[in-house]
This record gives sequence, structure tokens and C-alpha cells, in this order.
Amino acid sequence: MHFIASGEVEVQLEPRPIRLGPGSFFGEIALLEGGPRMATVVTTAPSTLLILDDSDFRAFTALHPDLAQAVEAEATRRASSIKSEASEGQ
Repeated sequence: MHFIASGEVEVQLEPRPIRLGPGSFFGEIALLEGGPRMATVVTTAPSTLLILDDSDFRAFTALHPDLAQAVEAEATRRASSIKSEASEGQ
């Protein structure tokens, strides 16, 4: 999972990309579901990204269950949105 400390990234999704800036995160869906990533992410400006691996994420969220719920809710929302847009594009 990656957190954007500064800069901007673009999540390359069809039918349109999504831009994320400081304070946003990505990679949570693959982390939570244990599956492959759902999109390619590229920087669109010089960026500083913070990486949280699986074991550190599990340890941190064990101490902060409210954070785990927020990340899981966002992952569910994003996965649903991605699947919905993919089916509309077919």
C-alpha cells in the first residue's frame, strides 16, 4: 500500500484515469484482498510515496481498528466503482 506524502499520481483506469494527491493512498485493494493489483499507477509530478507492507499494515491496524475500517471502506468503494465502470465500458 502506498501513501502520497507529496506530489500527484494517476491511476490509469478505463474509461478515465483518476488523479490522487497528498494524503491519498492506493494499493489497498490488493493488500486487503491478497490478489493482483487492479490498475497501473504513474506519477504525474515529482512525488514522495510512503510504502506500508502487508505485515506492517496488519500490525498497525491491530492497534488502530478505526483506521482498518476506513481503509476497508475505501477499498470496497473503489473496487465497486472500478467494477461498475468496467461493466459499463463493455
